[in-house]
Amino acid sequence: MEQINKGSVRRLPRLSAGIVVQVVSRDGQLKLLTPLVEAHGAEVVIGRLPDSTVERERYFSFNQTLLVRTSDQGVLYSCETQVVDVSLHRARLRMNTAPREIYRQYQRMEQRYDCALCAYLHGHCAVQDGRVENISVSGCQLVVSDPRVITEIQTLQSQNKPLGFEVMFPHCDQYQHLQGNVVSFIDRLEDSPCRVGLEFCGKRDVVTEYIQLLRLS
Repeated sequence: MEQINKGSVRRLPRLSAGIVVQVVSRDGQLKLLTPLVEAHGAEVVIGRLPDSTVERERYFSFNQTLLVRTSDQGVLYSCETQVVDVSLHRARLRMNTAPREIYRQYQRMEQRYDCALCAYLHGHCAVQDGRVENISVSGCQLVVSDPRVITEIQTLQSQNKPLGFEVMFPHCDQYQHLQGNVVSFIDRLEDSPCRVGLEFCGKRDVVTEYIQLLRLS
């Protein structure tokens, strides 16, 4: 994990005092919106705690790990923190990792259609790697759960390389090969799947044909 220093926080206005952030527990059971009342170096102070005493004791004990998420111009950032001090209504958190982009909302010109298509990243003779959850002429959302596949996709994204995968469309009698650039990546919490936004590149006539059929249904 990338470690942060005091200077790196000052260059990120989205972590300044006064903004509202989301605090998320590792198990995903706690999702709390709270303002930042202080932001100094690698430490921030949140101005709200859960109303429940049980939740405060469970999630805000000393050294408890929490995720802090914030949005800036359509980009969602997340960093890992640890609880270092708690008062009646506030908690001081120390950031262990630099805020990193986990999702970017891109404007879509075409309508998206819900679907459920099996996706194979290692050939259709191998085990299914994911599922296409929705699709448009320009791209699709791929849902994946296997940590190894997730790592592969993250590597391709960091190298600005397209992701290739095979899909069997209902109107085809053969698997079709598609390629797409990774434009968004929604991190998972615990055992929840990751959602990967892809922008198609290369030939996609089969996608256009499939969407025309979906429009008729």
